[in-house]
Amino acid sequence: MDVSIWSEGAPEGVRGLRFECASWALSPDDRWLAWSDVYADEAAQTAVYCAEVETGRVVFEKRGGPVKSIAFTGPEQLLVVREQTKLMARAVLHAVPDGGVIATAQMPSLPGLRCRVECAATGSRVLVAPVRWHGLSRERSPSRRLAYVLAADTLDVLTAWDPDETDALPRLPEVRSAVATLAPDGDQLVAWLSSPAIREGAAPEMGTVISHDWSTGRDVRRVRAGRRVDAIRWLGPHTLALRSAEGDELAHRGDLDLVDLHHGEVIVSTDGAPDSDWMGGRSTLDLHPDRDRLLVTGRASTGAAGAKAWSGLVREVLPATGALSSSRAVSTQPAVALGAAWLPAHVGGLALLRARTTKEAELLRLPTFTAEPDARMAVALDGRKPSHGALQRSPGETLLVVTHRVEPTAPPGAKKRSTVSRIVDGPLWATRVTLIDATALR
Repeated sequence: MDVSIWSEGAPEGVRGLRFECASWALSPDDRWLAWSDVYADEAAQTAVYCAEVETGRVVFEKRGGPVKSIAFTGPEQLLVVREQTKLMARAVLHAVPDGGVIATAQMPSLPGLRCRVECAATGSRVLVAPVRWHGLSRERSPSRRLAYVLAADTLDVLTAWDPDETDALPRLPEVRSAVATLAPDGDQLVAWLSSPAIREGAAPEMGTVISHDWSTGRDVRRVRAGRRVDAIRWLGPHTLALRSAEGDELAHRGDLDLVDLHHGEVIVSTDGAPDSDWMGGRSTLDLHPDRDRLLVTGRASTGAAGAKAWSGLVREVLPATGALSSSRAVSTQPAVALGAAWLPAHVGGLALLRARTTKEAELLRLPTFTAEPDARMAVALDGRKPSHGALQRSPGETLLVVTHRVEPTAPPGAKKRSTVSRIVDGPLWATRVTLIDATALR
């Protein structure tokens, strides 16, 4: 690729990736950015690129089957997971910056358009798993759907775990929904598994969090929590945040459960709480670098009960006690952009993302949670029909990352779509990525 990867005309400290992507990843030191094409080429090959953030120079390009996920497992190691068949996937570990193949792994039971990759903070193990196991009747379940734990340096398969075969819960007539995560130290696999509704049309019962013991190969039941969990976030060595959602939009119901695995207790849950209508289906979580505060984006009602509309809300949660302390409204068009993230320690405070128009967002810096903004920056939302703008802190904590969805634009010669993110029963979408130097908000 001979052209610059960054869009022209951006303010100083802002780098907007000029290409739409299906997936993307930053290296742990924020030096490298990798992304995959939305469309396959005429030979049905999908490209993955790796570029240097500072210079915008592409250091390698690799083509192959549809891309399910990409992730950096170290400062100079990029893992690419590609679909081989509808049921099988292959992981390839590339050296950065030369792109050489370090190791490969076959995963014969990993169906689905996408998968999720998690790396232990110790760099010892990597989890490759479905984003979420969706509950199905056994007649409709296409095959086994496994979570693979790999050695980070060799990609040797250490564990292939099937939530449907757990010995911690009774087997049901249908396959349970599930979400899995790898502990930060890589010492255990933890998963949430659903429970069925007690009667047709009722809400599902509370699910169960279990842990998988490497030495015995057995699963241990930890705590009951969460009904429709779709994401898990580690807040400490034994503390988890479970995010539940009834759908993908802010108008859909969302819930938050904080659980203590060591004591088998629910610290706090919004499920059934009096003030429980503030989370939405697109709520995001961001843990403070000191790990003592959690930022949660949510929603605030702006309409009557019969014609409810929503604006943005950001709430501060204390993980140690579960106290839902402060909250503040965010004036925005939540379908276009809404986000919050703690700024790195050398900058201080927090950043809020809000939509000013359907094509432009604004990034605000707040010295403290309750303070007024003391710096702001416009962020262009390029592409067709931008939506779902979100904000996160980069792995190396030098950048803020703004992402948003767009309707993908097919390049000349494209014959078929590659693996792209899909909204359930909705159109295909692609992602636009903007990197912002955290110091630009000071």
